[in-house]
Amino acid sequence: MKPSINVGPVNQVIHLDDEILICGKNASISSNLQQGYFIADTRLVSGYRLHIGRTYPQLLSSSEISESSGRFEFTNSALIDDVGLQIPEGNLHLRLDRILGRGLHEDYELVNYFDKDLVLTIEISIESDFADIFDVKLNQLQRRGQINSDWNEKRSILSNLFINNGFARSVQFEARTSGEKPAYANGGLSFQVALKPREKWSACLLWRPIIDGEFLPTRELCHHMLNASDTNTLAGTWVAETTRFETNNSMVDSAVNQAIEDLINLRVRLQISSTNPLMPSEVPSTDMWVPAAGVPWFVSIFGRDSLITSLQAMHVSYKFAEGSLRALSVLQATETDDNRDMQPGKIQHELRRGELAQLGFIPHTPYYGTHDATPLFVLRNCSEISITSL
Repeated sequence: MKPSINVGPVNQVIHLDDEILICGKNASISSNLQQGYFIADTRLVSGYRLHIGRTYPQLLSSSEISESSGRFEFTNSALIDDVGLQIPEGNLHLRLDRILGRGLHEDYELVNYFDKDLVLTIEISIESDFADIFDVKLNQLQRRGQINSDWNEKRSILSNLFINNGFARSVQFEARTSGEKPAYANGGLSFQVALKPREKWSACLLWRPIIDGEFLPTRELCHHMLNASDTNTLAGTWVAETTRFETNNSMVDSAVNQAIEDLINLRVRLQISSTNPLMPSEVPSTDMWVPAAGVPWFVSIFGRDSLITSLQAMHVSYKFAEGSLRALSVLQATETDDNRDMQPGKIQHELRRGELAQLGFIPHTPYYGTHDATPLFVLRNCSEISITSL
């Protein structure tokens, strides 16, 4: 058996703040491959499949458009439509755009390049397991609570809700279409599409997370692939205010600029929730940045990682240092808790917001079991004071 050769990454990964979407190059999501849509350390979507008629579409190309958006181009395999018409391969074109921004905005656009009228069904199957990110990372999935689904036919909204001993996560999928309203059956949404030659059908599907009872404002604009959120706008300001490097070597300049872009793409702007005791309520959210330790498993507030990154990035920008110091000062220990290695004055190591943390299965609320975060915090504060005094 000859080994397969993969050109480019196997997955498409887009992220924004603490939102992460990991899917296959064909837009599919499989829980067996550690893929999914994650936010607040919880996988809200664990499965996604797309069908044209009764067949999978053929992938033409796919790519990330920005760190928070991706595009997929499909055509059809040979199929029979809903009235018995045989449609040869390559006569349909389907485009799918995905844009993150406190939820996910999906845009679908199907064009009929066949020379006859056709009627077919677009089916979108979606599954939610609400797994904690620690369980997903270890590939040790365990159901601890109950999942319920509800279909609102009038509003075309599918709701999936998970509850376990006071911990609740939910996600809604709102469908909007240029044709007939979708139907819900067998865990999926079905759109019946009737198209004349060269006619176009479009729809959008809004994934709306509900975290601790708070609806997050998913993006409403369609096909808004660039600068898709206020976070992206603030990121542009962040980049504009960084130190500028100019050399007589264009390759060096390009490498530096790319490094700055990569650095800002690791940013996490603190998402403050007044109803969530795990989040620092005193930290202002506007233009406040903390560097993530890594996508996808370590998108959270870390002590050591945030401070080291801030130190290394000081010659570029002070924003990471300011954000990290403010966040970590709010989370600084004020009491003793041996279960979390917590002692007064210690700087936290890691904060988590998922089911395991909130229900006490893991001590990351936050966890203080690190020796280097506290001296690094003192060093970072001294550096800030020195720069301010200059």
